[in-house]
Amino acid sequence: MCNSRDGDRLTCACHVLKYILARKITLKMRPIQFLVIHLLTLTLCSAQVTPSFGRFRPSNRQRQPIIRRPPPPEETSLFDSNGAQRPPRPQIVGIKSRRVLPNQPVFASNEINIVPTESESGSPGNEAESKIINDPPPLTRPSLNPFRPQNRPRPRPRPQPRPDVPLQPEVEPEIVPPPSLTEIPLQPPPSRPTSRPFQPPPSRPTSRPFQPPPNAPIRAVRQPQTGIGPSNAINQPPILTPGGDLLGFELPEDTPVGSVVYTLKGEDPEGSQVFYTISGDYFSINKATGGITLRTALDREVAERIEVVITIQDEAFNLIPFRREILVLDKNDNAPEFLSAPYRFTLNETVPVGEVVFTSIAITDADKNENAKITLECEEAESRDGVCETFAVEARELSTGSYVGVISLKRPLDHEERSSYNMILKARDSASEGENPLSATTNVFINVGDIQDQIPTFMNAPYSTTVQENTPSGTSIFQILARDGDTGKPRDIELSIVGDTQDFFVLDPPEKSENGVFSTILRKSDTTNLDREMEVILAQGGLYAFQVRAREIVENGVYGDEAVSNVTVVVTDQNDEIPEFNGANFTVAVPEDVGADTPLPDLNIQVNDADISRNSEYDLILENVLNSDGVFTVYPTRAQGRTPVIIRVANPARLDYESEQGRNFVFNVNAVQGGKIMSSVTVNVIVTDANDNSPIFDQPIYAFEIPEDLSPGSGIGSITALDADSGRFGQVEYGLNGFGSEKFDVNPITGEISVAPCGADLLHCLDFETQQTFVSTTALHIRVQDVNDNYPIFDQDEYLRVVEEHAMVFDVPLIIQARDVDGPAQGGGKIFYNIHSINSESTVFKIDPLTGEMSFVQPAEETDTEKGRYEIVVRATDGGKPPLSNDVAVVVKVGSISNEKPLFEQPLYEFMVKEDAIKGEAVAQVSATDPDGDNAQLRYHIHSGAKDNFVIDPRSGEISVALDADLDIQRNGDTYEIRVQVDDSGTPYKQTGETLVRFTIQDINDKPPKFEQESYTVYVLESVPVGETVLQVNANDDDRNSVLQFKIVDPVTARDKTGNTLSNPSPFDFTRSFTIDPNDGRITVQEPLSHNSAAVIILTVEVRDMNAEEDRRVDESEDETTTMVTIEKDQASTQVDKAEVTFFIQAFRADSPQFAHPWTPSDPTLMFEIKEEQPIGHVLVKLSAKDPITGQPITQFEKVATSDPENLIDISPLTGEVISNQILDFEQRPDVTFQVRAIAEDRISDARVKLQLVDVNDNAPIFEQESYAISIPESTFPLTKILTVKATDLDTGDRGAIAYSISGQGEGFFIIDPKEGHLMVNAGPHGRSQLDRETQAIHEVQVIATDSPKGGPSQKSTLVNVQVELSDVNDVPPQFLESRYSAVVAENSAPGTPVTMVKAEDPDLGGGGRVRYMFPPGVNADKKLFAIDETTGEITTAQTLTGKGRQTPYVLKVRALDFGDIELFSDTDVYITVGDVSSNDGVPQFIKPEPNDIAHIAENANPGSKVYQVEAYDPDDPETANGKIIYSLPDDGTIIRKLFQIDPNNGIISTRVTLDREERSEYTLIIDIHDLGSPPQQTSRLLKVVVDDVDDFSPVFERQRNSVPLEIEVIEELPLGTVIGQITAIDEDEGENGQIDYAITYGNDDGIFKLERNENNSAIISVAKRLDREYEPEHLLTVKCFRPYERNVKSQEKRYDPAALDEIQVRVIIIDVDDNSPTFVERNLTLGVRVNAPVYTTIATLQAVDADADSTPITYGMENITYYRPRTNTLEILDNDIFLVDGLTGLLQTNQTLGRFADGYFLIFIKATNGRYDVRNGDFARLKVYVLQDTELMKFVFNRNPSVVQEKIPDFKKDIQEAFAEPLKFNIYETEFYSKFDGSLDFGRTSSCFQIIQNENSVELKRAEELLDFSQNPPLKDILDRYDIVDIERCSTLIPSDSINWIEACIIVIAFLIGLLAFISAIVLCCLYSNYKRNIHRSAPVKIVEAPVRTYLPTSLPPGSVRAAPSIAGSDGRALYDWQESTIPMDVASYRSLPHH
Repeated sequence: MCNSRDGDRLTCACHVLKYILARKITLKMRPIQFLVIHLLTLTLCSAQVTPSFGRFRPSNRQRQPIIRRPPPPEETSLFDSNGAQRPPRPQIVGIKSRRVLPNQPVFASNEINIVPTESESGSPGNEAESKIINDPPPLTRPSLNPFRPQNRPRPRPRPQPRPDVPLQPEVEPEIVPPPSLTEIPLQPPPSRPTSRPFQPPPSRPTSRPFQPPPNAPIRAVRQPQTGIGPSNAINQPPILTPGGDLLGFELPEDTPVGSVVYTLKGEDPEGSQVFYTISGDYFSINKATGGITLRTALDREVAERIEVVITIQDEAFNLIPFRREILVLDKNDNAPEFLSAPYRFTLNETVPVGEVVFTSIAITDADKNENAKITLECEEAESRDGVCETFAVEARELSTGSYVGVISLKRPLDHEERSSYNMILKARDSASEGENPLSATTNVFINVGDIQDQIPTFMNAPYSTTVQENTPSGTSIFQILARDGDTGKPRDIELSIVGDTQDFFVLDPPEKSENGVFSTILRKSDTTNLDREMEVILAQGGLYAFQVRAREIVENGVYGDEAVSNVTVVVTDQNDEIPEFNGANFTVAVPEDVGADTPLPDLNIQVNDADISRNSEYDLILENVLNSDGVFTVYPTRAQGRTPVIIRVANPARLDYESEQGRNFVFNVNAVQGGKIMSSVTVNVIVTDANDNSPIFDQPIYAFEIPEDLSPGSGIGSITALDADSGRFGQVEYGLNGFGSEKFDVNPITGEISVAPCGADLLHCLDFETQQTFVSTTALHIRVQDVNDNYPIFDQDEYLRVVEEHAMVFDVPLIIQARDVDGPAQGGGKIFYNIHSINSESTVFKIDPLTGEMSFVQPAEETDTEKGRYEIVVRATDGGKPPLSNDVAVVVKVGSISNEKPLFEQPLYEFMVKEDAIKGEAVAQVSATDPDGDNAQLRYHIHSGAKDNFVIDPRSGEISVALDADLDIQRNGDTYEIRVQVDDSGTPYKQTGETLVRFTIQDINDKPPKFEQESYTVYVLESVPVGETVLQVNANDDDRNSVLQFKIVDPVTARDKTGNTLSNPSPFDFTRSFTIDPNDGRITVQEPLSHNSAAVIILTVEVRDMNAEEDRRVDESEDETTTMVTIEKDQASTQVDKAEVTFFIQAFRADSPQFAHPWTPSDPTLMFEIKEEQPIGHVLVKLSAKDPITGQPITQFEKVATSDPENLIDISPLTGEVISNQILDFEQRPDVTFQVRAIAEDRISDARVKLQLVDVNDNAPIFEQESYAISIPESTFPLTKILTVKATDLDTGDRGAIAYSISGQGEGFFIIDPKEGHLMVNAGPHGRSQLDRETQAIHEVQVIATDSPKGGPSQKSTLVNVQVELSDVNDVPPQFLESRYSAVVAENSAPGTPVTMVKAEDPDLGGGGRVRYMFPPGVNADKKLFAIDETTGEITTAQTLTGKGRQTPYVLKVRALDFGDIELFSDTDVYITVGDVSSNDGVPQFIKPEPNDIAHIAENANPGSKVYQVEAYDPDDPETANGKIIYSLPDDGTIIRKLFQIDPNNGIISTRVTLDREERSEYTLIIDIHDLGSPPQQTSRLLKVVVDDVDDFSPVFERQRNSVPLEIEVIEELPLGTVIGQITAIDEDEGENGQIDYAITYGNDDGIFKLERNENNSAIISVAKRLDREYEPEHLLTVKCFRPYERNVKSQEKRYDPAALDEIQVRVIIIDVDDNSPTFVERNLTLGVRVNAPVYTTIATLQAVDADADSTPITYGMENITYYRPRTNTLEILDNDIFLVDGLTGLLQTNQTLGRFADGYFLIFIKATNGRYDVRNGDFARLKVYVLQDTELMKFVFNRNPSVVQEKIPDFKKDIQEAFAEPLKFNIYETEFYSKFDGSLDFGRTSSCFQIIQNENSVELKRAEELLDFSQNPPLKDILDRYDIVDIERCSTLIPSDSINWIEACIIVIAFLIGLLAFISAIVLCCLYSNYKRNIHRSAPVKIVEAPVRTYLPTSLPPGSVRAAPSIAGSDGRALYDWQESTIPMDVASYRSLPHH
């Protein structure tokens, strides 16, 4: 520790002793040793202090003083204005003088500074005085020897001459002695604060004092000459230093006045202060500092350069001037300026586009360079009417700052559109970077000259008006205004009418106004009447259109441009037309059975009024002509315009074919307007006969029973029906319908029913087991009787087993099983087994006849049979009649088993399964092996014992819980013994193995406890002692592991003896009267009871299962292979039950009367049961009591009146008999309670008597209603609930139970639920309802309610009537009176000729009973020849039948329909023969196509594809040439015949070529048909063929291949549903084929975006889930377009294919929003800091991150600090200045020494925020910092040096923490050389103290040693070896104190004496030194002045920071400063100020 350079052995010894004291714990010294060394240290080091003054002692060595110059004033700071440290400046100037004055002392100090005192006062002209001060020591570490000189700085070279500084001769200053000591002032120079706080280095401070930097301001001045040294020394002039000489200085012109713009920097070679001046009016200067301030505003445009003269002067009046030029920099402070503004010019409208039209705009800008560059633009926002789109402007530069504006034309002008423009021009300069551009605006007015180029214009066009028809001539219609379009030079205009073909209107002569407008009037002409009904007007819907023309007149007869305007005249109607019918007479036939409101068929009457609107309205009225009054109605009764007229049958009863008055009706239909008949038509109605009777079966139900083996063709029975109609209408045909009707046949004539054939393969067609009952539509029931026709069927074709010889049992039971499917009548499936035969004479086997299990009778012997195997035939016989049987072979081989049976791994498996096991969860696994086979072929099955709660996988043997399992222990027990069998696949016989699987169900605590009673009542004497049990409440819990705990909970209430509720708290705390044992529920008295204080106390008792498991759920996070099951245990959150306990506190006297048992003083209750309805005065019970004193019965009783307020009973005062005062009714009150008092003299006792009434059946049922009525449809299904009757009985139990029944009329039609009273429709014999409104419309039902369903004499009943009305349902179709109609008509009959009449009838009501007639659509090809009256059914000719005559009759299908909601109908055939009168008179007619029909063909259809089939008919006989039709396409000169063809015979049109819709979309075909008669007849028709689009184009996106994705930028956190973009694809198809659908096929896994198709065939992208940039900053979506029907195929997920144009990528970029607070990387840290840690020791660096990209910087701040001392259990909230946290880096450091905080820890909360906009309040980190002593730490000993260990500490810390299963954290502190036990250092090893943290707590040393015992942790041993750790020790060990022996005592005495001598020596030395100092001052030529050492301390340290403080005070009170390192026990004074006397 000491070397040769230390010089002083005493000093070295002092430091060694100090080091030993600092390591006192590590060196393990004894106390006596420590005391001795401490005394030696005091002695030597205190003696060593005095020689420190020897630095100033005289010496024979000659020392050369050094003169220092102060730097410029602004450089007094260690740092420049930007915060950077300044480089050191040279400070030393060599001195040439070498003489040493006589008696001059030479100081030990290495430097002497000369400081002028004048510089402090600031007056340079005073007499020079000087003083010598100690130069502050350098920053280098001083030697421990205070006498050793420090390294002196090297002298600075002499300054070189500069060109701008006048040269002066160099002066060599000399040191001269000052005047006498009295002439030198002794004030010290003031200290100066630095401009920047000092930042201490992070490393630990050393023991050196704080050193100021080498360029600290040390001032020196030239001393006056005293005759010592050379005389007449020359003073050198001051100079300006580079960078402070104002050379090249530039200043922006916008610099604010008053700003300091520059600081001159100069110095004087002699170190004196310099002063500055500056010339001119622009600037002022601080003479002392050189700071130049601007005092007049600058303007570059006025003065670009400023010349100034600056001077520098020292204190010797050396004045040096300098000329400087300051360049003023341009700023953009001048806006462009328009010259001669505003501007105006004119140009013609014909100027061509692009031509320059104006160049007279001059613009200037006084700035220069970029600030003077001008751009010119048209202001669109300010300009109007598109002037900026019409003219272009630009600025062309003429010179710097001078431009001309040029305007050119961008688009054509039109004077008529705009005659002038007002343009706003803006000139904007191009500002330099960082400046704002300036601008100026001006107006340019532009006039457009007119040229003759416009046509005339109508001023008030367009023209439309309304004119009433028949308007008189000359009526003015409207005015027309027109003028020439060229408004500048307009021409005259001629006006005329064009297109008025009917000459309705004329024009007046035009008139011209002053502004050139011509006007005229349009009037009604007098030539033609304006009639709206004219064809030319009607064809246009009442409009009449023409034009008005205006022509320019150039000169006589010559016209120029012209213009026309459309005129539309709406001609309004007048009522000038009458309604007209389409005919005068109509005849119609209608059947007699037509329904009401049925329209007359084939009656086509139309009426038309040519007027419109209300003028065309009229009324339709029927006028009776013959028998029609009230029979028909007309619809509509009021009509308008063209209206079809419908005549309906109003009274169908009047239509009767059999009556003369009902066969023919005639009436007129009149059209009436204004009460006047305007026109009429006559209608003749002819009634025809109809089939109006239905067949009726002779019995309502036919029921047959047949055996199931009845052969096909066998007869079953016959059915018979009759029809009242005559002729063919009365003929009946039979048929069968219904489920299973195909099994039977019926003779259509006779009605005989037989079994239908069912094929040759089946012997019997009926099967009872398949279907037992057949029901037909008519009430036909066929019931099949069961026949024993099914033999038993075995489960196996053969049973094979192998047994060992002499075996007596089958290893696996051999059970023979069969089944029989016959019904109950044939044994019901029962099977009986027996052994039919066996190939052995021995009786070896037997079989159970019911179960089929075979067993041994005697041992099996191989010799019993020839082949060594038993061949047994087992017969199974059913229980049918006759019985049927079946046999099966059973082979039992005896001998060695070649095929060994499979073996389970265990004979018994045992498993535990929880009661709430998940359904389907695997709970067990059994496994078997096949000794001689493939284990994979084994098949497992459960034989028995599973109770359907477990299933087994047949292949794997895995047993799982069944999906419908119920493992509840209380229902199914807690044990399952399941027999599991396994079969192999061996040959020749399969073998079976078996094992037992036992499941024990583990109870799950999932059921709540339950009290045995809901409430308890206890009577307690108030004398019961405290602690006595008064009640034990019991509760039960079905769970086996339940832990029940009882507790008294709120509410607890009480009442006093008067019945008033007591408040709580009250003087008597009743809540504490009782307590309950939480384990067994015993309630005991806790405090004395008082009847007077609380007569009744009501407790609420709760029982809770403390071992309850409330929730067991499956975690939603599942992967493909594992399901995580999480069981959450909540301590009995719901498994509780409560009961109420009422305590009656009884006043107690031992001599009070006592009632008979069971009355007790603690439970004074007597209970009796009595029957209700006892008469008044009846003795109910008799009470008895006795006197305990005399033993005699009590003869005085009384009732407590308040207990029986209704006076229900009375008490006999002598006998105690209880007598009824009223009849007690159980239904009114089930019990009566009162109190009886027994009195013996003054002693009384009360008894609470409760009479429990016994109910008797004294009440009959009562219905809720007196009667019921309901209406239901007659079609209501059987068992439909139509009504619920409800009766109540006041009696209880069975006496009050009610049963319902039915009697009376509706008994067979309805049934009733005997319990619920639901009245339902009864099913008939065939399962159908028997309700039929047509048979019976109202049913009266009697419902009986009877109590006491079990009967008895007291049974009572009540009856109620229910009326059920049936509403009609349209369930009967109309029936024709005849089954077929025939008629004949001549072919020359006129249209409307009656042919025949059909008639139908319907028995239903309303619309369902009215009949109308029609030809069914699509059935009759000839229906157009005939018409049918919809109402009457009369068929007439619809057209001329010429040519329709033929021999074959026309067959018309006629349909009769009713008007029901569901229309029912029936059809009949009408045969009409048309008589042929002439040859080929029939013209072919088209059936298809009809006019305007359109045919469709798909494009791309193959040639030959069918387009349409033409259908036609010829009235002539189709069997002749006259009726033969030929189809053709005429050659019309078009390409139709090249594209299409038609088959001449069948009329099928087909294509010849493939059609293309895109080429042509439709064609019009002419179709010809003609017959082959002579002459031939021909007809033509047009058919339009439309080529339908085929979806032959796929949708695609309009993009290039390999195109870049579309980009959408959205901000995060948008509301859901927000639309963020739209994409569109194209499809060249049309209509539905052109529809496009979209889907996101990739990149939307999280479903964040939603894609929806809109009406425009585009896709809308919207937000479906939360957008969070921090989760995903960018989404790349792949969108695919496709046809809608392809969604399922093409919307599947796939990656983007850039070559597929039906895909496009959309990149959604999420823009960040600052929505996240910073979060700490680690929120909880547990750390440690040494108790002797110095200030600014780094503890941790906290790090927080902000997920937002654009977030503001994170700042850290201290929230609070709390200190805990566990040893004393104290807590202290501290100020935040104990620690420092860097706001930007998060660095946490100590700010104080922590000695007083030993044995405790800090809880520090640090907050991280990112600015004042962080509304989420940032994040917090919690630090737990232990204050540790070395005795609380362990240390690792590394076999490496500290530098190597320090690098590996992070990896070592990570590895050792992972070596422990427990979550441990190691805090490893600094590394140092290993100190051995004896105190010596081992430089080859390193020790590092550490702390172990577990669960945020520091681990104790003993526990730490246990954890680090690597003998129990091999991985730990590997880590210690890998990092070369040779030992783990405690960081420091306390040495126990030993007793002091006599040698040590002597040493202590000697040490004390040495210390005393040292103290005396120090005093002597001080005295000598003081004397020495006085001598020096007297004789020295230079005076020594004390100068305090300047301390450079930071001025902005945080509050509480440690500063160097005075530690020793000098004799004159001046502060003596020292600095001390915390790790050294004692300090050494390094530098001290000297006292001056």
